[in-house]
Amino acid sequence: MAVQLQKLPPETQEVLKLAACIGA
Repeated sequence: MAVQLQKLPPETQEVLKLAACIGA
């Protein structure tokens, strides 16, 4: 999972971080 995230664009990583904080 972490390795896949590193391949994503920074914008996508930020969106995923926000989604994780929200609990999505």
